[in-house]
Amino acid sequence: MSDDELIPGLPEEVARECLLRVGFDQLPAARSTSRRWKAEVESPFYHRLRRARGMARPLLALAQAEPPLAAAGPANKYAGLSTSYRLVLHDPVGGGGGWTALPPLPGGGGGLPLFCQLAAVAACGGERRRLVVVGGWDPETWAPMDAVHVYDFLSGSWRRGAAMPGPRRSFFACAAVGSHGGEQAVYLLTTEGGANKNGVAAAAQSWARAPAPPEFAGYVQAACCVEV
Repeated sequence: MSDDELIPGLPEEVARECLLRVGFDQLPAARSTSRRWKAEVESPFYHRLRRARGMARPLLALAQAEPPLAAAGPANKYAGLSTSYRLVLHDPVGGGGGWTALPPLPGGGGGLPLFCQLAAVAACGGERRRLVVVGGWDPETWAPMDAVHVYDFLSGSWRRGAAMPGPRRSFFACAAVGSHGGEQAVYLLTTEGGANKNGVAAAAQSWARAPAPPEFAGYVQAACCVEV
């Protein structure tokens, strides 16, 4: 494919309309097709136009238990027990009832951390969406983890973010809210009595402390973002 045209033989505006209709699970393949396509799908203009045309879809992210492995002999009685989880996505508007599994987290192991928290954030000036997995229990040892993983829908891959600050903990909540250097930030509320803020503008590479809630009782169960 020529790098001078989006789609050879088609006018630029028609070719762009075709690219706007690429599904979220096909964006990594489109991005790797050519340098021109990569530049197109990475541009803020593409994502603004995608939303304006109604092509950007709301996605439901679910931490789902892996199907149990079949086992023979004495291990068969444990075959129905599963502590391995994965992330799956569903498009409630145009998904046709199907679910798409995301790639496993880097580093191998037993799958998604148990009781991890999820946050969807806007990056690159609010035009790109990423999914952040925060903390949880090690699926093999059940020890609390401080790991942070960030999934980029354009590259279709995970990368490690900055570890959660402070001691490793089991009970905390997080939510994406506001703007941090033109990006959304992930706020982590912990049992330490305060809120730690993860600036996704820094590609989830650093944390900064925010003021604690008033009359903080030392236990956090849930958090969410509300725009008013």
